[in-house]
Amino acid sequence: ILQSKGIITKLKEDIILPGDHEQQKIEQALENTDYFLPLLSCHYHNKELHQALHRQSSLPEDKRYIIPILLDECDPPYNIKKVKSVKITDEGWLQQLLRSLGPIPYSGS
Repeated sequence: ILQSKGIITKLKEDIILPGDHEQQKIEQALENTDYFLPLLSCHYHNKELHQALHRQSSLPEDKRYIIPILLDECDPPYNIKKVKSVKITDEGWLQQLLRSLGPIPYSGS
């Protein structure tokens, strides 16, 4: 769904090639992205979240950067509880997410 709106959703598959230093590529991508949308679940922990929190600490406090997406009925990690998340189980979650991202430039030909 998000890819159809022009949002890159698979960081590793898109930028990390065989032979690349994975951690360095992830750090570079986080530095060059407008938003970080961690997919959070009771059964999965986003390992890039710590790096994204570090990046957010260098941004103005009112800058929206981390937008947590909850895949199930779990509590977000303590370090992002103050950031409003969106739950995919809620009606209208996609519209709410897209509004928080603002206009997305069209990258098609």
